[in-house]
Amino acid sequence: MSASPQLLSVEVAVLHFSRGFTLIGIAAFPTGMLLGGGGSFLLVTAHAWTNFTWLPYVMGGCGLVEGCGMLWAGWYILTHKPRLVLGHERLQFWLGQHLQWDRSYTDIVAINLFVPIHPLFRYRMPWIRALGFRLGDPDLFDQTYPRRARARRRLRRLCGYDLSIPIMFSYEPPLRCLEVVLRCYHALEADGLADARKGSEREQDDCE
Repeated sequence: MSASPQLLSVEVAVLHFSRGFTLIGIAAFPTGMLLGGGGSFLLVTAHAWTNFTWLPYVMGGCGLVEGCGMLWAGWYILTHKPRLVLGHERLQFWLGQHLQWDRSYTDIVAINLFVPIHPLFRYRMPWIRALGFRLGDPDLFDQTYPRRARARRRLRRLCGYDLSIPIMFSYEPPLRCLEVVLRCYHALEADGLADARKGSEREQDDCE
């Protein structure tokens, strides 16, 4: 995690990647309660079974575990919605209120869409599109976020990018997401060139 997880004070754009998360998260709660309640009922009434006395313990235990897992999943989905916050000079990726990474545009050398490769079985997953960011100094990122260094190196080896954001749940089409990010990315370069041009003109006026 970053040493200073502060939301950007000035936001140019925010891309949300949580389409359908609210519905899924809410639906997980009654499902988890039903599974957990059914499992608990089987465990409580297991002593009344005369045949297959082991079965209610197995089914009840599985139901209780699945119910608790479903409740946790619903809470996680509702409280960890991913979004990319784009500022004038940097961008941040958040999961709910948890900052995942923060980079300046000057640290990034390439941004594009790509199809990820499964990290274990090494096959492409065409049903997933992701925004990829290639860093100019990945070692600096590893020093800032040491817990993410291993995942970053694996992604760079497999896909050629250091950071990625799956966008299959984006509210915008993939190309529109890329366009918004690139617009902010190149706006900083344009501002830098404009400042350099003004500085050059000022020096020429001083010489005259």
